[in-house]
Amino acid sequence: MALTSTHASRLRPHPQPFPQGEGSALRTSLLIAIAIALVACWHWCRWLHAVASVLSPETASTARGSRWIITAPPMQRRHRALTGELAAIRHRQCVLAFSLGTLLAWINERTDTPFKALFFALTLVPLIIPGILFTVAWNFLGSPKIGIVNLVLQRVFSTDTVFINIYSIPGMIWVDGLHYSPMAFLLMTAAFRAMDPALEESP
Repeated sequence: MALTSTHASRLRPHPQPFPQGEGSALRTSLLIAIAIALVACWHWCRWLHAVASVLSPETASTARGSRWIITAPPMQRRHRALTGELAAIRHRQCVLAFSLGTLLAWINERTDTPFKALFFALTLVPLIIPGILFTVAWNFLGSPKIGIVNLVLQRVFSTDTVFINIYSIPGMIWVDGLHYSPMAFLLMTAAFRAMDPALEESP
Protein backbone atom coordinates (compact mmCIF):
# COMPACT_ATOMS: atom_id res chain seq x y z
CA MET A 1 0.00 0.00 0.00
CA ALA A 2 1.57 3.27 -1.11
CA LEU A 3 1.88 6.13 1.38
CA THR A 4 0.28 9.41 0.54
CA SER A 5 2.27 12.64 0.62
CA THR A 6 0.71 13.60 3.98
CA HIS A 7 1.77 10.33 5.65
CA ALA A 8 5.21 10.55 4.09
CA SER A 9 5.77 14.04 5.45
CA ARG A 10 4.75 12.88 8.92
CA LEU A 11 7.14 9.94 8.85
CA ARG A 12 10.07 11.97 7.53
CA PRO A 13 12.40 12.92 10.42
CA HIS A 14 12.74 16.61 11.03
CA PRO A 15 16.26 17.98 10.50
CA GLN A 16 18.12 18.89 13.67
CA PRO A 17 19.65 22.39 13.87
CA PHE A 18 22.91 20.89 15.17
CA PRO A 19 24.27 17.35 15.31
CA GLN A 20 24.02 15.60 18.63
CA GLY A 21 26.50 17.14 21.07
CA GLU A 22 27.42 20.05 18.82
CA GLY A 23 24.76 22.34 20.28
CA SER A 24 26.03 21.72 23.81
CA ALA A 25 29.61 22.40 22.74
CA LEU A 26 28.52 25.64 21.04
CA ARG A 27 26.70 26.82 24.15
CA THR A 28 29.71 25.99 26.29
CA SER A 29 32.06 27.87 23.97
CA LEU A 30 29.73 30.85 24.09
CA LEU A 31 29.65 30.81 27.90
CA ILE A 32 33.43 30.62 28.08
CA ALA A 33 33.77 33.53 25.66
CA ILE A 34 31.33 35.60 27.71
CA ALA A 35 33.26 34.78 30.89
CA ILE A 36 36.54 35.89 29.33
CA ALA A 37 34.94 39.08 28.02
CA LEU A 38 33.41 39.99 31.39
CA VAL A 39 36.63 39.49 33.32
CA ALA A 40 38.64 41.40 30.72
CA CYS A 41 36.14 44.27 30.62
CA TRP A 42 36.17 44.58 34.40
CA HIS A 43 39.94 44.89 34.57
CA TRP A 44 40.13 47.26 31.61
CA CYS A 45 37.48 49.51 33.14
CA ARG A 46 39.51 49.69 36.32
CA TRP A 47 42.61 50.53 34.27
CA LEU A 48 40.76 53.30 32.42
CA HIS A 49 39.61 54.69 35.75
CA ALA A 50 43.21 54.77 36.96
CA VAL A 51 44.35 56.59 33.81
CA ALA A 52 41.49 59.07 34.12
CA SER A 53 42.50 59.84 37.70
CA VAL A 54 46.05 60.56 36.53
CA LEU A 55 44.76 62.94 33.85
CA SER A 56 42.33 64.76 36.12
CA PRO A 57 42.90 68.50 36.53
CA GLU A 58 43.36 68.09 40.29
CA THR A 59 46.42 65.89 39.82
CA ALA A 60 47.76 67.12 36.49
CA SER A 61 47.43 70.91 36.71
CA THR A 62 50.18 73.29 37.82
CA ALA A 63 50.08 75.35 41.00
CA ARG A 64 48.54 78.24 39.05
CA GLY A 65 45.78 76.00 37.69
CA SER A 66 45.96 77.59 34.23
CA ARG A 67 47.84 74.88 32.33
CA TRP A 68 48.47 71.17 32.66
CA ILE A 69 51.86 69.65 33.37
CA ILE A 70 50.95 66.89 30.91
CA THR A 71 51.54 69.34 28.03
CA ALA A 72 55.29 69.45 28.73
CA PRO A 73 57.32 66.97 26.60
CA PRO A 74 58.94 65.20 29.62
CA MET A 75 55.54 64.68 31.20
CA GLN A 76 54.12 63.42 27.91
CA ARG A 77 56.81 60.75 27.76
CA ARG A 78 56.23 59.92 31.40
CA HIS A 79 52.49 59.70 30.80
CA ARG A 80 52.94 57.33 27.85
CA ALA A 81 55.26 55.14 29.92
CA LEU A 82 52.80 55.16 32.83
CA THR A 83 49.87 54.29 30.56
CA GLY A 84 51.77 51.39 29.00
CA GLU A 85 52.83 50.09 32.41
CA LEU A 86 49.28 50.28 33.76
CA ALA A 87 47.98 48.45 30.68
CA ALA A 88 50.59 45.70 31.13
CA ILE A 89 49.74 45.34 34.83
CA ARG A 90 46.00 45.11 34.13
CA HIS A 91 46.56 42.56 31.38
CA ARG A 92 48.61 40.33 33.67
CA GLN A 93 46.09 40.67 36.48
CA CYS A 94 43.31 39.64 34.10
CA VAL A 95 45.29 36.61 32.89
CA LEU A 96 46.10 35.56 36.46
CA ALA A 97 42.51 35.99 37.69
CA PHE A 98 41.03 34.06 34.76
CA SER A 99 43.64 31.27 34.90
CA LEU A 100 43.28 30.78 38.66
CA GLY A 101 39.48 30.94 38.53
CA THR A 102 39.34 28.44 35.66
CA LEU A 103 41.69 26.04 37.47
CA LEU A 104 39.63 26.16 40.67
CA ALA A 105 36.39 25.71 38.73
CA TRP A 106 37.81 22.68 36.91
CA ILE A 107 38.98 21.13 40.18
CA ASN A 108 35.57 21.68 41.77
CA GLU A 109 33.49 20.41 38.83
CA ARG A 110 35.62 17.76 37.11
CA THR A 111 37.45 16.03 39.95
CA ASP A 112 36.38 13.98 42.97
CA THR A 113 37.72 16.54 45.44
CA PRO A 114 36.26 15.95 48.90
CA PHE A 115 34.23 18.64 50.69
CA LYS A 116 33.21 20.34 47.45
CA ALA A 117 30.66 22.55 49.19
CA LEU A 118 33.34 23.88 51.55
CA PHE A 119 35.77 24.26 48.65
CA PHE A 120 33.18 26.28 46.73
CA ALA A 121 32.52 28.56 49.72
CA LEU A 122 36.21 29.14 50.48
CA THR A 123 36.89 30.06 46.85
CA LEU A 124 34.43 32.95 47.14
CA VAL A 125 36.03 34.39 50.29
CA PRO A 126 38.33 36.88 48.44
CA LEU A 127 35.27 38.32 46.68
CA ILE A 128 33.40 38.81 49.95
CA ILE A 129 36.27 40.51 51.80
CA PRO A 130 36.41 44.30 51.20
CA GLY A 131 39.29 45.46 49.02
CA ILE A 132 40.90 47.62 51.71
CA LEU A 133 40.88 44.74 54.22
CA PHE A 134 42.27 42.36 51.61
CA THR A 135 45.12 44.80 50.82
CA VAL A 136 45.96 45.45 54.47
CA ALA A 137 46.06 41.71 55.16
CA TRP A 138 48.56 41.17 52.35
CA ASN A 139 50.60 44.12 53.63
CA PHE A 140 50.96 42.36 56.98
CA LEU A 141 51.94 39.15 55.18
CA GLY A 142 54.32 40.35 52.46
CA SER A 143 55.68 43.73 53.52
CA PRO A 144 59.49 43.89 53.16
CA LYS A 145 59.91 45.24 56.72
CA ILE A 146 56.99 44.02 58.83
CA GLY A 147 55.65 41.13 56.72
CA ILE A 148 55.08 37.99 58.75
CA VAL A 149 56.32 35.74 55.94
CA ASN A 150 59.56 37.70 55.55
CA LEU A 151 60.18 37.84 59.30
CA VAL A 152 59.68 34.09 59.71
CA LEU A 153 61.89 33.19 56.73
CA GLN A 154 64.60 35.63 57.79
CA ARG A 155 64.69 34.09 61.25
CA VAL A 156 64.71 30.54 59.88
CA PHE A 157 67.55 31.19 57.40
CA SER A 158 69.37 33.78 59.57
CA THR A 159 69.50 36.39 56.81
CA ASP A 160 68.25 39.89 56.04
CA THR A 161 67.10 39.00 52.51
CA VAL A 162 63.62 40.14 51.53
CA PHE A 163 61.87 37.04 50.21
CA ILE A 164 58.49 38.62 49.36
CA ASN A 165 57.89 42.23 48.37
CA ILE A 166 54.17 42.86 48.07
CA TYR A 167 54.85 46.45 46.94
CA SER A 168 56.56 45.32 43.73
CA ILE A 169 54.86 44.96 40.34
CA PRO A 170 54.55 41.14 40.65
CA GLY A 171 53.18 41.61 44.16
CA MET A 172 50.47 44.00 42.97
CA ILE A 173 49.60 41.66 40.10
CA TRP A 174 49.31 38.74 42.53
CA VAL A 175 47.11 40.56 45.07
CA ASP A 176 44.72 42.05 42.52
CA GLY A 177 44.53 38.89 40.42
CA LEU A 178 43.83 36.79 43.51
CA HIS A 179 41.15 39.22 44.67
CA TYR A 180 39.17 38.99 41.42
CA SER A 181 39.70 35.31 40.66
CA PRO A 182 36.33 34.35 42.27
CA MET A 183 34.56 36.23 39.45
CA ALA A 184 36.20 33.97 36.88
CA PHE A 185 35.52 30.98 39.15
CA LEU A 186 31.77 31.66 39.20
CA LEU A 187 31.58 32.21 35.45
CA MET A 188 33.64 29.13 34.58
CA THR A 189 31.75 26.98 37.09
CA ALA A 190 28.55 27.74 35.19
CA ALA A 191 30.29 26.89 31.91
CA PHE A 192 31.60 23.55 33.20
CA ARG A 193 28.19 22.62 34.61
CA ALA A 194 26.51 23.39 31.28
CA MET A 195 28.97 21.25 29.31
CA ASP A 196 28.59 17.50 29.04
CA PRO A 197 31.73 15.84 30.55
CA ALA A 198 31.48 13.09 27.93
CA LEU A 199 32.45 15.63 25.25
CA GLU A 200 35.79 16.22 27.01
CA GLU A 201 36.61 12.51 27.05
CA SER A 202 35.67 11.85 23.43
CA PRO A 203 38.63 11.70 20.99
